[in-house]
Amino acid sequence: MRPLFTAFLLAALACGGGGGSSSGSLDPAFAGTWSGTVTLSVSGSPSTSSASQLVVAVSGQSATISEVCPEGNGSVTAQGSGDSATWNGNVSCLAIPITGVCASVIITYTSATATLSNGTLTVQATGKAAGCGASSPVQVSFSGTKA
Repeated sequence: MRPLFTAFLLAALACGGGGGSSSGSLDPAFAGTWSGTVTLSVSGSPSTSSASQLVVAVSGQSATISEVCPEGNGSVTAQGSGDSATWNGNVSCLAIPITGVCASVIITYTSATATLSNGTLTVQATGKAAGCGASSPVQVSFSGTKA
């Protein structure tokens, strides 16, 4: 299983080198492979953290993040300018086990924001985790630097 935030990357939609962009485009420094820590928080359960990686491609005001789900599937395209980007939509991941929650959980991301500050990419994503007859809010955060 891939680390939970590549699962989320949903959003890793942002980032850059700190210089920003004066043209209204995303900072080209968003582009690349980011390594760091992802934390998954399902309402009513302990948070879990693990090492993770996000890959971001930038074109104008769009940042495409692939492999956002724990099993490596899923992608999102965020919009923004300078050192930040946002995404809203629905991306459902393949079912995974989440200790203390359920043996078969489907995470669906619905929004994400990403920012870059001093060479660190920070992504915050929200959605829901559904499985075993229940659905709970989920929050995923990623913080990392270029690999």
